[in-house]
Amino acid sequence: MSDEEISRTIQEEVAPEQEGMRLDAYWVWRLGKQGWSRNQIRKLITQSRATLNSRPCLKPATSVRSGDHVGLDLPQMEPQIRAEAQPVQIVWQDRDLAVINKPPGLSVHPAPSEQSSTLVHRLVHMFPQLGEMNDLRPGIVHRLDKDTSGLLLVALNEDIRSALSRSLAAREVEKEYLALVYGCPKQAESWIDLPLGRDEQHKTRMAVQDGQGRPAQTWYRVLRVFAHVPCSLLQVRIVTGRTHQIRVHLAHLGHAVLGDRTYGPQQTASLERSHPDLAKAVTRQMLHAWRLGFRHPRSDEWQSIRQGVPRDFLRVLLRAHRRPQRVGITGSAGCGKSSLSSLLAKDRVPVWSADQVVAELYAPGADGWEMLRRSFGQRFVPDESGPVDKKALLEAMQSSPEVRAAVQDLIHPLVEHSWLEFCACHDTARVVLAEVPLLFEGKWKDRGLVDVTVNVHTPAGIRHRRLADNRGWSPEIIAQMQAWQMADQDKARMADLNVSNAGSWAELERAAADLRRLLLDLRREAVHVFCNRLKTCGVL
Repeated sequence: MSDEEISRTIQEEVAPEQEGMRLDAYWVWRLGKQGWSRNQIRKLITQSRATLNSRPCLKPATSVRSGDHVGLDLPQMEPQIRAEAQPVQIVWQDRDLAVINKPPGLSVHPAPSEQSSTLVHRLVHMFPQLGEMNDLRPGIVHRLDKDTSGLLLVALNEDIRSALSRSLAAREVEKEYLALVYGCPKQAESWIDLPLGRDEQHKTRMAVQDGQGRPAQTWYRVLRVFAHVPCSLLQVRIVTGRTHQIRVHLAHLGHAVLGDRTYGPQQTASLERSHPDLAKAVTRQMLHAWRLGFRHPRSDEWQSIRQGVPRDFLRVLLRAHRRPQRVGITGSAGCGKSSLSSLLAKDRVPVWSADQVVAELYAPGADGWEMLRRSFGQRFVPDESGPVDKKALLEAMQSSPEVRAAVQDLIHPLVEHSWLEFCACHDTARVVLAEVPLLFEGKWKDRGLVDVTVNVHTPAGIRHRRLADNRGWSPEIIAQMQAWQMADQDKARMADLNVSNAGSWAELERAAADLRRLLLDLRREAVHVFCNRLKTCGVL
């Protein structure tokens, strides 16, 4: 070494995890992230720059053992990192280390394809002492993928970097992530223990390799399932730190991270087809380094630091949570359910009618028509190509509770299926309305078919006049139809909201406007409740 050459010597103890490694492989493992290649390391060893247990070692193939003291004299590399005055969010810091909240879309360190504008360039500006390390990854002891956000440990001096590297190698640093994934794992909590290695067909990718990969363990727990869209939020902890470990393990289970086009291209394409609005909100892989737990190398105090998700992650969570507010409108016959729905539909609110669906089911050849023929023969469908005899069917249902129950058991599941399909077809709407005469009798809200129940109340005298004038119903038919439903006062008691339709059309318009505001308030409250739940478990 010439007098002008500046060098630094690294001295450290071999950890049990590196038992049996070649000396050159050990130093590549230790310094590879700083830009040192295997050929460079071998050259340094053959130049008498390496020591093993305080004695020079010239053979790169020499095996090291746990507890060995190894040293390497490194010539100073030419400075390659230029400080860039860009913001860095520091979550925690002392004189030895800092914990950074890395934004998505920012590479941690330079690479052949990215020589500037990385996190390291920003760190060198914020912590000038890192520039004295004169390598490509000053202060970096572990990394996050470019599109992964969250917590990253940064050592502010060489001693701390060496100590943290040993802690990471000994698996003493706890790292937890939040992952929004496609679908939902069958088990609510589980370990994934599958070895990983380079994909033989795609060298830039990793893959599960039974029997020949390096050990990799990942634990996950399901935090939330979004039932109306195919995704769920997982808490993930990694024991090992293999390249792309979480992404590969979850994709192997069939639950690729949302936005991961490398390991989940088919699921990404499926989401784009089935839920384009949600897919559009996913602009990167939905993976966030959520929590770090480590023992401080100098004070020996345990530190546990948590960082909520960034705005883009939250936007996707809110979009996944959002679904149409399913409003069930009910009331006794003649109350004006359809009139109220028509007023609300002026705001481009999709409206579904149970009565209309039943009429469609009774059309010749429809599912309801087929079921009536199979169950009752020609009793209600006398002609094999003709319509349902609705008069005979109504009379039979009025006179026989058994017939009424049998018909309802046949038709009601078909009606409910139609409603669910209607909701799925309008999954980007803010509100969808369902007119359901037997809403409470069918326990629609208890069974999760609607979110809000609205009862339209009209005095019996007004309702009876409307039914007689508009539908030609006799007092006997009115009484019989009313007997199938709950009493007006019971409907009013069970409803979330009640609307009066006892006055003029103008009064009903004002009631509809009030109902719009109440429904909006309920939607906002639902978002607040969801966000509070996320805050409670530390996601925000």
